[in-house]
Amino acid sequence: MAKTAILNISLDAQIKKAAEKVYSKYGLSLSEAVNVFIHQSCNVGGMPFDLRPQRPNAESLAAMAEAERISRDPSVKSERPLSPTTIPFGRNAGLLCHKHTQPVKFIGIKDL
Repeated sequence: MAKTAILNISLDAQIKKAAEKVYSKYGLSLSEAVNVFIHQSCNVGGMPFDLRPQRPNAESLAAMAEAERISRDPSVKSERPLSPTTIPFGRNAGLLCHKHTQPVKFIGIKDL
């Protein structure tokens, strides 16, 4: 397909430089990378990637910090230990944690 249209875009100079560095690793110019992006957008009928944030937001970070604090608080009673676990593999796989020495049987959906 012949290239007959010109697209002019404005962006921050530092972002442009960073993007050129990224795409040069793939042997692409920034123009070629934009072309790939637009083609892929047309192929999938929208954005060719997930727009959800990759990092937890402030509320999630606060909840994770609270969960970590609770897991280390000896006064908090729980039916399930909130501690690091090890999952051994093999025929007799079970769930072990530092408080237990016996494997706990995994319950699958069909067992419920």
